[in-house]
Amino acid sequence: MRAGISILIFFVFTLTLIQCTKESNSIDNSVNIPTGKGHDLLSTYNIFKGNLSDIIPNEAGGIVPYDLNMPLFSDYAKKKRFIYIPKGAIIPFDTTNILQLPVGSVLIKHFYYGPDLVGESDHHIETRLLIRRDNGWQTETYEWNDSQTEAVRLVTGKTKELTHKINGTLKT
Repeated sequence: MRAGISILIFFVFTLTLIQCTKESNSIDNSVNIPTGKGHDLLSTYNIFKGNLSDIIPNEAGGIVPYDLNMPLFSDYAKKKRFIYIPKGAIIPFDTTNILQLPVGSVLIKHFYYGPDLVGESDHHIETRLLIRRDNGWQTETYEWNDSQTEAVRLVTGKTKELTHKINGTLKT
Protein backbone atom coordinates (compact mmCIF):
# COMPACT_ATOMS: atom_id res chain seq x y z
CA MET A 1 0.00 0.00 0.00
CA ARG A 2 2.83 2.42 0.89
CA ALA A 3 4.56 1.63 -2.40
CA GLY A 4 1.33 2.35 -4.29
CA ILE A 5 0.94 5.75 -2.56
CA SER A 6 4.59 6.61 -3.27
CA ILE A 7 4.16 5.72 -6.95
CA LEU A 8 0.94 7.76 -7.10
CA ILE A 9 2.65 10.79 -5.51
CA PHE A 10 5.59 10.44 -7.90
CA PHE A 11 3.20 10.18 -10.88
CA VAL A 12 1.21 13.29 -9.83
CA PHE A 13 4.45 15.23 -9.21
CA THR A 14 5.79 14.23 -12.64
CA LEU A 15 2.59 15.25 -14.42
CA THR A 16 2.57 18.57 -12.58
CA LEU A 17 6.20 19.21 -13.53
CA ILE A 18 5.50 18.36 -17.19
CA GLN A 19 2.48 20.70 -17.24
CA CYS A 20 4.49 23.55 -15.67
CA THR A 21 7.24 23.03 -18.26
CA LYS A 22 4.67 23.14 -21.09
CA GLU A 23 3.16 26.36 -19.71
CA SER A 24 6.54 28.07 -19.32
CA ASN A 25 7.50 27.08 -22.86
CA SER A 26 4.19 28.30 -24.29
CA ILE A 27 5.19 31.98 -24.13
CA ASP A 28 4.85 33.33 -27.66
CA ASN A 29 8.18 34.91 -28.58
CA SER A 30 7.36 35.23 -32.28
CA VAL A 31 7.76 38.66 -33.81
CA ASN A 32 4.59 39.85 -35.56
CA ILE A 33 5.49 41.72 -38.76
CA PRO A 34 2.39 42.55 -40.84
CA THR A 35 2.37 42.10 -44.61
CA GLY A 36 0.57 45.41 -45.25
CA LYS A 37 0.55 48.66 -43.30
CA GLY A 38 2.06 48.74 -39.84
CA HIS A 39 0.22 47.82 -36.66
CA ASP A 40 -1.56 50.65 -34.83
CA LEU A 41 0.37 49.90 -31.62
CA LEU A 42 4.09 49.18 -31.25
CA SER A 43 3.41 46.43 -28.70
CA THR A 44 1.63 44.34 -31.37
CA TYR A 45 4.96 43.62 -33.09
CA ASN A 46 6.31 41.80 -30.00
CA ILE A 47 9.81 43.21 -30.61
CA PHE A 48 10.31 44.04 -26.93
CA LYS A 49 9.69 41.65 -24.05
CA GLY A 50 8.18 42.39 -20.66
CA ASN A 51 7.07 45.96 -20.06
CA LEU A 52 7.24 47.74 -23.40
CA SER A 53 8.83 50.82 -21.82
CA ASP A 54 11.81 48.76 -20.59
CA ILE A 55 12.95 48.43 -24.24
CA ILE A 56 14.32 44.91 -23.72
CA PRO A 57 14.75 43.20 -27.10
CA ASN A 58 12.85 39.98 -27.71
CA GLU A 59 16.04 38.04 -28.43
CA ALA A 60 14.16 34.70 -28.38
CA GLY A 61 12.10 36.09 -31.28
CA GLY A 62 15.21 37.16 -33.19
CA ILE A 63 15.56 40.85 -32.20
CA VAL A 64 19.26 41.72 -31.90
CA PRO A 65 20.68 45.04 -30.61
CA TYR A 66 23.41 46.79 -32.58
CA ASP A 67 25.18 50.15 -32.60
CA LEU A 68 26.96 52.37 -35.11
CA ASN A 69 30.56 53.51 -34.92
CA MET A 70 29.55 56.96 -36.33
CA PRO A 71 26.02 57.81 -35.09
CA LEU A 72 24.28 61.00 -36.23
CA PHE A 73 23.41 63.79 -33.78
CA SER A 74 19.68 63.88 -32.96
CA ASP A 75 19.05 66.93 -30.78
CA TYR A 76 20.73 65.29 -27.76
CA ALA A 77 18.36 62.31 -27.93
CA LYS A 78 19.82 58.91 -27.15
CA LYS A 79 19.16 56.01 -29.50
CA LYS A 80 18.88 52.27 -29.25
CA ARG A 81 19.06 50.21 -32.43
CA PHE A 82 17.88 46.69 -33.15
CA ILE A 83 17.62 44.42 -36.18
CA TYR A 84 15.31 41.55 -37.00
CA ILE A 85 16.04 38.97 -39.71
CA PRO A 86 13.28 36.40 -40.36
CA LYS A 87 14.07 32.91 -39.13
CA GLY A 88 15.92 30.90 -41.77
CA ALA A 89 16.77 33.97 -43.88
CA ILE A 90 20.36 34.95 -44.62
CA ILE A 91 22.19 38.17 -45.42
CA PRO A 92 24.46 37.63 -48.44
CA PHE A 93 28.06 38.69 -47.82
CA ASP A 94 29.34 41.10 -50.48
CA THR A 95 32.10 43.62 -49.77
CA THR A 96 31.59 45.43 -53.09
CA ASN A 97 27.92 46.35 -52.72
CA ILE A 98 25.43 47.62 -50.15
CA LEU A 99 24.04 45.27 -47.53
CA GLN A 100 21.09 43.31 -48.96
CA LEU A 101 18.76 42.46 -46.09
CA PRO A 102 16.19 39.76 -46.88
CA VAL A 103 12.48 40.52 -47.28
CA GLY A 104 10.81 40.62 -43.86
CA SER A 105 13.84 42.14 -42.12
CA VAL A 106 13.25 45.11 -39.81
CA LEU A 107 15.61 47.87 -38.67
CA ILE A 108 14.41 49.43 -35.41
CA LYS A 109 15.59 52.78 -34.05
CA HIS A 110 14.31 53.98 -30.68
CA PHE A 111 14.74 57.64 -29.60
CA TYR A 112 14.69 58.63 -25.94
CA TYR A 113 16.12 61.08 -23.43
CA GLY A 114 17.94 59.73 -20.42
CA PRO A 115 16.74 60.49 -16.92
CA ASP A 116 17.21 64.09 -15.77
CA LEU A 117 17.74 63.01 -12.16
CA VAL A 118 19.01 59.89 -10.46
CA GLY A 119 16.13 57.49 -9.88
CA GLU A 120 14.05 58.75 -12.79
CA SER A 121 13.49 56.62 -15.86
CA ASP A 122 14.11 57.23 -19.54
CA HIS A 123 11.67 59.41 -21.46
CA HIS A 124 10.69 57.62 -24.68
CA ILE A 125 9.97 59.84 -27.68
CA GLU A 126 9.51 57.66 -30.75
CA THR A 127 10.37 54.31 -32.26
CA ARG A 128 10.94 53.96 -36.00
CA LEU A 129 10.75 50.76 -38.01
CA LEU A 130 12.14 50.16 -41.49
CA ILE A 131 10.54 47.01 -42.86
CA ARG A 132 12.06 45.32 -45.92
CA ARG A 133 9.36 44.45 -48.46
CA ASP A 134 9.49 42.88 -51.93
CA ASN A 135 9.31 46.33 -53.50
CA GLY A 136 11.64 48.24 -51.14
CA TRP A 137 11.54 49.65 -47.63
CA GLN A 138 8.39 50.59 -45.70
CA THR A 139 8.73 53.11 -42.87
CA GLU A 140 6.58 53.11 -39.73
CA THR A 141 6.87 55.65 -36.91
CA TYR A 142 5.44 55.23 -33.40
CA GLU A 143 5.04 58.08 -30.89
CA TRP A 144 5.13 57.20 -27.20
CA ASN A 145 2.18 58.25 -25.05
CA ASP A 146 2.58 60.55 -22.03
CA SER A 147 2.31 57.63 -19.58
CA GLN A 148 5.21 55.88 -21.40
CA THR A 149 3.27 52.61 -21.65
CA GLU A 150 2.65 52.37 -25.41
CA ALA A 151 3.62 53.89 -28.72
CA VAL A 152 0.98 54.71 -31.34
CA ARG A 153 1.50 54.66 -35.11
CA LEU A 154 1.82 58.08 -36.74
CA VAL A 155 0.46 58.45 -40.23
CA THR A 156 2.00 61.89 -40.79
CA GLY A 157 5.06 63.49 -39.24
CA LYS A 158 4.88 66.17 -36.59
CA THR A 159 7.00 68.57 -34.59
CA LYS A 160 7.08 68.29 -30.82
CA GLU A 161 8.84 70.68 -28.46
CA LEU A 162 10.62 68.97 -25.57
CA THR A 163 12.69 70.30 -22.70
CA HIS A 164 15.28 68.12 -21.02
CA LYS A 165 18.32 68.61 -18.86
CA ILE A 166 21.43 67.97 -20.96
CA ASN A 167 24.74 68.04 -19.11
CA GLY A 168 23.13 70.01 -16.27
CA THR A 169 21.52 72.62 -18.55
CA LEU A 170 17.90 72.77 -19.67
CA LYS A 171 17.62 72.57 -23.43
CA THR A 172 14.46 72.91 -25.53
